[in-house]
Amino acid sequence: ILYPYKEGIVDEKKIKGESLIYLTSYVKINYDKSKNGFKFQFPPEIIRKWNLEENKCVDLIVEENKIIFKPYEEENTMADQDVLNIYSPEYIRNTLPIITVKVEKGGIGKTFFACSIATGLAVTGKKVLVITTDPQNNVLDMLLPVEEKETEDQVIYYSFDDKEIQIDSKTKGLKYWLKNGTGEIINLRENVDFIPLESSLENNKKFEDNIGKILYSLKDKYDCIVIDSVPTKRVDQVVLNYTKRLVIPCAGDRVTVKGVTRIIKDLGADKVSAIVFNKYLNSVIEKD
Repeated sequence: ILYPYKEGIVDEKKIKGESLIYLTSYVKINYDKSKNGFKFQFPPEIIRKWNLEENKCVDLIVEENKIIFKPYEEENTMADQDVLNIYSPEYIRNTLPIITVKVEKGGIGKTFFACSIATGLAVTGKKVLVITTDPQNNVLDMLLPVEEKETEDQVIYYSFDDKEIQIDSKTKGLKYWLKNGTGEIINLRENVDFIPLESSLENNKKFEDNIGKILYSLKDKYDCIVIDSVPTKRVDQVVLNYTKRLVIPCAGDRVTVKGVTRIIKDLGADKVSAIVFNKYLNSVIEKD
């Protein structure tokens, strides 16, 4: 139980119950400017006792002059459907506009469109985040100056806010976000940020389980999220579940057109904002 701090007062009450820990101390909370909120650190004894390293949930009760933390009890939360649904695709879609750029064939301009849409929205004053499911992170090559060091086999990017960026095993990208709830954000343009991807998300259970939580945590910081989506079946389906609007770059060949038709049949035309022919050859087949 946290009470407002009053200097010189020591709470002498004992906590009743079997083998409970009693701590007499005061707690400092740290202000997180990026999230406009405060961080509270649980004492190590409580972390161990409640097994918070494995289960990072607690029950929180706010009263007039105190805040009460209790060990998480699933049955209590199950009774509150609103709590359960804040991470769901339905809730996220109606809370945070997510635009996904999707095409089932390479070389049609998917990343180019994602970058163009994000930059265009930013020019109108929107705060935009770009997320990729492509570990090549071509968004960086599209929007940032780059320096290639051939002797060291390194590629260094320079962000809009003058930071050196290198994508490697130490990068705290989307996978790190999924595991820890926070991570690296790269500034691409004024009002445009980017979360890189360290390696492939294929067969990544944490993506399915935690992407809703990540999107929910970002909803108050950004006006819109643009997803540069790679057609990996399971990952792609999760992305589409959270998508509000879909933009499809297209070519005039039969294979690509069939893919577009399949997307419309699977998702419904109401989700598609635009089908943009970005590659067209003046051939008999493409005219047809």
